[in-house]
Amino acid sequence: MGKFRYMAKNRQGESFAGVIEAAGIQEAAMGIRSRGLWVARLQELKEQEPTWDRIKKFLMQDIGPGSGGRREWAMLFLRQLAVLLQSGLPVQVALDALVVPEPEDGYQRMTAAIHQSLLRGQTLAQSLAAYPRAFPESVRSLVHAGEESGTLADVLQQLADFLTESHESREKLKSLLVYPAMMGVLSLGAVVFMSLFVLPVFAGLLRSLHASLPLPTALLLDFSEWLAGDWGMAMLLLGCMIILAGALAAWSYPPLRLVLDRLCLRLPLLGRLVLHTDWQQMSGTLAVLTANGIPFDRALQLTRNVPENHWLRECLQLAQRQVEQGMTFAAALSASFGSFCPRAVQELVLAGEHAGNLEEMLRQSASLCHVRASNTSARLQALADPALTLVVGGVVFFAVLAMLLPILDIIGSLG
Repeated sequence: MGKFRYMAKNRQGESFAGVIEAAGIQEAAMGIRSRGLWVARLQELKEQEPTWDRIKKFLMQDIGPGSGGRREWAMLFLRQLAVLLQSGLPVQVALDALVVPEPEDGYQRMTAAIHQSLLRGQTLAQSLAAYPRAFPESVRSLVHAGEESGTLADVLQQLADFLTESHESREKLKSLLVYPAMMGVLSLGAVVFMSLFVLPVFAGLLRSLHASLPLPTALLLDFSEWLAGDWGMAMLLLGCMIILAGALAAWSYPPLRLVLDRLCLRLPLLGRLVLHTDWQQMSGTLAVLTANGIPFDRALQLTRNVPENHWLRECLQLAQRQVEQGMTFAAALSASFGSFCPRAVQELVLAGEHAGNLEEMLRQSASLCHVRASNTSARLQALADPALTLVVGGVVFFAVLAMLLPILDIIGSLG
């Protein structure tokens, strides 16, 4: 049952407003008419999520097309449908088994909408087009190829496996990027807390002794007084907001985003992790597309938005144009990517073109990049923990030392 807010009028033209419970909008309208009223306005009331739940959903959501919960929807939908199709059920019957009578979340509503689209005569690939963030063009093209060739169940299983592996790699990369950011925020919070609530207690005592303060103590007390002033906290928050807004603006401005993404690829360890993760996506997507009968130039076109790194996207589009002009894929990789294509990938692609089994070599490239990305991720994680612990410990040590130095000086002078 849902709730609907309505505005209605009677035969005398008097206006009425209220809320009515009904199973659907038509039933609500009939209920209002049964009271002798004419419906002027009828709107369903959506249940408001608790504030904390909405904050958590916002903080945990991913940024970018085809990301976050939508990727998980795609993986779950494709895997469930593949299992049902492999058991011999037709597509419509299999989807009917996935549909729940009263959808409660976005995934269930998406499944119901796709089922309704199939009942209206559209193909599965056409039905998925209503959800481009969950099912990008490369996925829909493979689904279409599976429908045309009669191998839809196998194609869906391949897609589900590939998307699952791809999602796991992305999550590892995000975890490595989020962890230092969270530690930085906690360190800043610790410094602000000490400056506002701990240092003022010592400041009056130290200054009442009229002792000369060491430089670290003087700097920390000056910062504490500035922060506790009328505009200190406001200016600190404003500065953080300006830095965040500037970073987001730079990330959204395409020319600057290209420069930042290229610099990111040159960072030690992190650049290699991003490079191998994106090459795993590109090689794996190309392998799945070509294995299911998609022409190679079309497969390159469908893969153009797969890399998260925009510099690699530009290089891939350049390689696509070079292949369309008659250049081999191995030569196009060397000419367009340069040092941003792993040497092993170039060698595997070259061997695949010479042997006529390019799709298998692309699959091997994706596996190789997955292994290298996992190894680099493990190394970064092993290095990040002690490095961040050292940074946070250094910040706390500086604050404690700044408070202890004048006290030790006073004790020494008294002795």
